[in-house]
Amino acid sequence: MSVYADLGKGILDSAWQGYNATLFAYGQTGSGKSWSVIGYEPNKVAKFDTLSIVPLLCEDIFKGIKEKGAAVQCEVQFSMLEIYNEVVRDLLQPKQGKGGLKIREHPKRGFYAEGLKTTMVTSYEDMNQKMQQGTINRTIASTNMNATSSRAHTIVGIKFIQKSKNATNVETAKTATINLVDLAGSERVEATGATGDRLKEGASINLSLTKLGDCIHALAEQSNGKKNVRVPFRSSTLTKLLRNALGGNSKTVMIAAISPADINFDETISTLRRTAEPGVTRGQADQDYGDRQRRSCREADSRAERGERCAETSASDWPDQPR
Repeated sequence: MSVYADLGKGILDSAWQGYNATLFAYGQTGSGKSWSVIGYEPNKVAKFDTLSIVPLLCEDIFKGIKEKGAAVQCEVQFSMLEIYNEVVRDLLQPKQGKGGLKIREHPKRGFYAEGLKTTMVTSYEDMNQKMQQGTINRTIASTNMNATSSRAHTIVGIKFIQKSKNATNVETAKTATINLVDLAGSERVEATGATGDRLKEGASINLSLTKLGDCIHALAEQSNGKKNVRVPFRSSTLTKLLRNALGGNSKTVMIAAISPADINFDETISTLRRTAEPGVTRGQADQDYGDRQRRSCREADSRAERGERCAETSASDWPDQPR
């Protein structure tokens, strides 16, 4: 509950304002990432204060919708996928081809999983049912370090649209996407005792986490003023799908999950070093101010092209925008 109060609520608050927001957990296997973000199998925990971030955030979404009342129309969509050995799997549609979903690139939206099922949800119970369905379909196996080790990266996507009318009776729409990411844990073969498929999975996990670390490091260098730094987002499926969260139009929170055991000292230091490299980007709320404003902008552009002098528009003519 305290993790959600400290981090999850801020993610949701940003989304209410129209900002895309992402939260992901990073750390070694067995350090508590899945429990903190998603929870295990159908969540049978009865006590509210022991639930994970995803169910608490989902519940607060519908509490917020209820509080806003009829003045705001809200539409909520849910999706859930995993990246297993660089293959994208739709957890709401478990019966898929061996190659999984294809990653495509849109000129404005960026990278996305083609064919990913996005379902409309109208209540917390509805969303929770979808979440549990996806959780059951996750790829989990036992290793020496973790009896319920996630063998894939999991991304829960929540998109919601808020429609309302401002003081001038113009309809506005805010669209925000929340990504909640449970990264598979980094592994040392000698500690996990992995062989066969588990060994292959561990190698794929470590490689994708290394690529993610390379992107975070490059973003940190950019934010510190270093020029000509290339961020290798295209180097893995994970970094492609997290591109907007890391270097695009999103507010992002990173949880460093660490173990208190001294035997895990090296992994703990590695996790702390990686999460101590922030990359700073500037986010912008996605807000649509309706046809009248768009028409006004087009007319102004047209006059400018003809060389006509445009009268200045008072700032009071425009609705307040989140900053």
